Amino acid sequence: MNKCEFLSYISILYLQRLEFTLSPFERIVFFRLFLTFGYKRFRKKDIKQIALKIDIHHLKLEEAFSELLKKFILVADGHDHIGVNRGYLKQLNQQRKIKSRIQSIRKHPKRDFLLQLFEKLFQIKISHKQKKSQQLLAMDYKQWLVLVNLVFLSDRDGVVLGAGTHELTSFTGLSRFALLRCMTYLFQKGILRSKIDGTLNNAYLNFVSSIYFINLSHPIWGEKRVFGRFIIFNPPEQTPIFKQFIEALNGWNPDEPLGDFKIKEFLLDTDDKLNSTGNGFVLQYDESTIPHTLETGLQWNKVFNQEFQLSRGYVKEQKKLSLNTNEHNFNRLDYVFCYLASYYSHRGLITSRLQSQLLPDNVKSMLSKLFREVVISKQLEHKANTLGLKLTDIMIAQNLLKQKILSLLVHYVYRDELSHVIDALTELTGQNVCNRVVPIGGVGKEKFRKIYFSPDLHLKHNELFLIQYTEVNIITPRIPIPLVSKVLKAYKRSIQKIAMDIKKQIELGLLNEQCLELDDLSGIFQ
Repeated sequence: MNKCEFLSYISILYLQRLEFTLSPFERIVFFRLFLTFGYKRFRKKDIKQIALKIDIHHLKLEEAFSELLKKFILVADGHDHIGVNRGYLKQLNQQRKIKSRIQSIRKHPKRDFLLQLFEKLFQIKISHKQKKSQQLLAMDYKQWLVLVNLVFLSDRDGVVLGAGTHELTSFTGLSRFALLRCMTYLFQKGILRSKIDGTLNNAYLNFVSSIYFINLSHPIWGEKRVFGRFIIFNPPEQTPIFKQFIEALNGWNPDEPLGDFKIKEFLLDTDDKLNSTGNGFVLQYDESTIPHTLETGLQWNKVFNQEFQLSRGYVKEQKKLSLNTNEHNFNRLDYVFCYLASYYSHRGLITSRLQSQLLPDNVKSMLSKLFREVVISKQLEHKANTLGLKLTDIMIAQNLLKQKILSLLVHYVYRDELSHVIDALTELTGQNVCNRVVPIGGVGKEKFRKIYFSPDLHLKHNELFLIQYTEVNIITPRIPIPLVSKVLKAYKRSIQKIAMDIKKQIELGLLNEQCLELDDLSGIFQ
């Protein structure tokens, strides 16, 4: 690791740990100073030479020095020397060794992108009045701060969860309106592809922020760009079967017989039930353990089924509160289940029956972070007191039942959707391996379609494919099919390659419609 890389890693450690009252400009001054001098001290009287080195006007630099000294991020000795306060970083890292912190940064899934952004730190604009401003990037320092924080919060595929307005304003020092302007710029330039709106009243999810998708193949990433195959999954029914399932849960009446709770499944015809010649798919009714699990939960908690309603209400009146509809809440929930299902690592799950114990440990961990715990009700408290049981023990049991249902839903999405995308990728690539896919939202106005992305380091450009299913006649099966698995329809799959220009990407939702304002997405490099 060279010195420049080392200082960049330390800067990344500072990124979301700096004093939240620092302005965006003061943060940029700090990062440029640190990348230039590290922990070396410099004389305050040399401020004009320092200003030239870090390309900031000396009067503005002097103002920033004053604030950084007040907040003990910089320290001065009695000999007019100034330097970065080593103790400040140790305090921020809660006494953990810096080396172990650096190792964690080196394991960040988008480490290359973070280093790339810190390399460009001296090429971004501070002011349009700067000398040689035409030779700098079109991106300014505020936009850089937002982007570097989004990348830091992203996963291996550029999906950003948990980056709400509160978090981003704290990490950048921007006002809410300034943050909005920066986000608009990133969408206009195609650096951010798209987003799924946040929500305040989703009964399932534990976070309210929007979900963002970073464009991994944008020119800003240089040689580190990631290309792959975009797959548009066009389900056999216009109302996706997972949506039908969630809507059934949403409106489920505990007084109804369990037999009335039916579940559809869309599966590869692996048993050759239809005497097909390959590439056959069946839509069938099947049993589900979910109603039985719900019934178990209801024995202790009469409102347990409400944990699976799409929207929750607010007891207190709140003026001008923007609440999402069930449709919006489903779209967001649908994405999260697909996202979790994308972390399954083996194809055996396609043919196995729904089982909650098949959920990988990393997905279980994400599940507990992303979804709400069971709400304590007065009825539960009364039951605990009546039976002489600890309320905490009852809540643990209730949450385990909820986790089981959520786990079954993740497996359900994998079997009935992701497995089909993976199977199509296997046909496209000719490689009988488990291709990695990640969902990146809905397709344009046709929200029943989905977009998936599968990165491929061998590709030099992106490719776009459409998966469609055509209904075929059901042929009498060779063996009787059990009543619990009644085949409803049969389908054949087709895969079509689509040209991938900018207008087409905007039309399909791969890029935000604000990109229409641009003639050239490479305009970020002026």
